[in-house]
Amino acid sequence: MWRKKKQWQDEDDLWYAFDEEETGYRSSTPRRFWVIGLVVIAIVVLSFFVLWRIFEGREALTSVTKVDTLLLQPTNLSATVVPTPSPFANSPSRTVGGTDTSSTPPTVEPLSSNYIPEALAQQMLVLINEARTNNGLGTVVWDDTASLAGQYHTEEMVQFSFFSHWNRGGLGLDHRYTQVGGQHAVMENLHAFSYTYDNGQGAPIEDWMIVIEDAHTGLMNSPGHRANILDPAHTHVGIGMAYNPETGQFRLAQEFTNQYVRLTQPLPLQVVAGTSVVVQGVFNGGELSRPLLSLAYEPFPAPLSIEALNQTGSYRSAAATLETISIDLNFDESITLGESGQPGFYHIRLFVDVSGQQALVVNHVVTVR
Repeated sequence: MWRKKKQWQDEDDLWYAFDEEETGYRSSTPRRFWVIGLVVIAIVVLSFFVLWRIFEGREALTSVTKVDTLLLQPTNLSATVVPTPSPFANSPSRTVGGTDTSSTPPTVEPLSSNYIPEALAQQMLVLINEARTNNGLGTVVWDDTASLAGQYHTEEMVQFSFFSHWNRGGLGLDHRYTQVGGQHAVMENLHAFSYTYDNGQGAPIEDWMIVIEDAHTGLMNSPGHRANILDPAHTHVGIGMAYNPETGQFRLAQEFTNQYVRLTQPLPLQVVAGTSVVVQGVFNGGELSRPLLSLAYEPFPAPLSIEALNQTGSYRSAAATLETISIDLNFDESITLGESGQPGFYHIRLFVDVSGQQALVVNHVVTVR
């Protein structure tokens, strides 16, 4: 029969066979080997489990480390606008004037590591003005309209993964600025940044302040962008930015404007061919002289594919000058658009010398059907 015996060594219950017909109990040695075998097996299983847990922990640590090693180096792509060539253009102007007709960007304190476009735009404005001040130039103030133009463009670039001064409709910065209500001339700097894993998935960005500082440094290290940031004629700037955390793509736009003229009535966005448009207003701010009114024309552009957009470079307007006249600082002129019946985009441009150097201050695009 089976009996139970207490063993003191480990206080576990061990079973062995006992035959009552024998003078003594049967030897328990085979059982002891069996028990020892079970214990060894248990130790082996336990050791395997412990080793497996350690290995699993190391795998987890390796995965965390791999997150860092798989991060691609940030790619900075930048482009700058070259102001539209004009037969009347001279070297860059040296003073800043104009009136402050816009608000300042909202303040968000403190600036955290999260993506807060309003605070980042404010920081970019600070960096721009620090650069201008360090170079003996006047500061620029915030321009809501220009910012809106930049915001729409950066959002489109991020959504469709391209980088260009043109949009998918083939429209450049002067068209885009006019469409959101701009009544001046705009000069654009663009910056692109991507932070992704090898598989193309967006990687988390911990410090957005560094992203903005790096963008500013990159633009200032590029001669064309630097010249635009430090253009003495600039009076205002708008900043737009967009970020897609899934793809890790970030786009930033600086939209500089030269606000030296006040139009007493807004220019139209669209007219029929043969319409006369009144261009009326007054130049103010700074030492202004030699104002000019110019009309330029370009046919409607064709849409651009994403591939074509990513192959574009610095922006140059496709509009060709039709006529230019001298006007007064206080002006009231009439100009006919599409007199020949030719549809397309007509650019109404105003130039003025600021401290003896010419600046483009209005580049309004009118659609003529």
